[in-house]
Amino acid sequence: MTTSSNAHPPVRITSYVDFCQVIPLMLGFRPHDSLVLVLISNRTMAMAARFDLPDTGAVAIEVARHCADLADRHDADEAVLIGCTDTPAGVWGLLDQIDTGLGSIPTHLLVTDHHRYWQGPDDPGRLLPEDAVAGTDRFAGRPVLNSREDLADTVVGPDRVTDRITEVIAEAEQFNDHLTVTEQMSLLHELIIESLGVADLSLESRVIAAVLVDDPFVREHARLSITHDTAADHVTLWGRVVEVAPDEIATGPLCLLAMAAWLTGHGALMQVCLERAGWLSPDDEMVLHLSLLAEAAVDPRTWPGRSDVHESWRDDAVS
Repeated sequence: MTTSSNAHPPVRITSYVDFCQVIPLMLGFRPHDSLVLVLISNRTMAMAARFDLPDTGAVAIEVARHCADLADRHDADEAVLIGCTDTPAGVWGLLDQIDTGLGSIPTHLLVTDHHRYWQGPDDPGRLLPEDAVAGTDRFAGRPVLNSREDLADTVVGPDRVTDRITEVIAEAEQFNDHLTVTEQMSLLHELIIESLGVADLSLESRVIAAVLVDDPFVREHARLSITHDTAADHVTLWGRVVEVAPDEIATGPLCLLAMAAWLTGHGALMQVCLERAGWLSPDDEMVLHLSLLAEAAVDPRTWPGRSDVHESWRDDAVS
């Protein structure tokens, strides 16, 4: 399941065409063979959740229960169910099943293949305006990709671990071994302060950051430094670190990228980060904690952040 919250910039929705356009914007990719549940509360989009189209009746029942649970948790008073598929005729039964599970909540059903949309099984379909399709190339400063697989490919790490990456990792680990945890925190603090908002980070800085947050305690302090105001910059920072982090030092950067993605409302990016991190380190405490946040579709606005952390880290490090 992929979730996306209302931490996005405001988007005005007045038609089914708007819904077809906004779903890729919220998810960060164009969903295929997917069911998307959009929950609305007080005329505001509360969240969107994407599921693979169920391939069995048992899975469909589980998805229907999960949708009903999400609607209850987010106090939804309206919902939109969207089947994203190239074969619209086969998805209406599933939409009806989930609509029934949502109970008395008014629910609108829609199917799209990202070029056309249908409002019912007997609807011959309507073409989406070209500007609706063309307008989904970028949102909130980030690209909208063609598929979830394309999004997952952005967090797989380096195509090849070069000799230089190996060399920098060895140097960073040797240096790190001689630092106390407090000194590691102080060094990471300096790296974060220097790197936020900087697009062109050196390979050395990125590898050192990955090595530092391999320590769970240092990583937790880095997580606490991510606030709503700085989350977008942290997405850039930790995304750049993940690009050069081979498997042995990737879990920490992936967790911090997932955390920052959650706070920016990019639930799909959070999910693909946690999938790789969970494969690499299935028992890691932060991986498990963030996975629970993602599974429960917790609203990122509930995160208080620690706006004082950046300022206090240096004081903490020398006290």
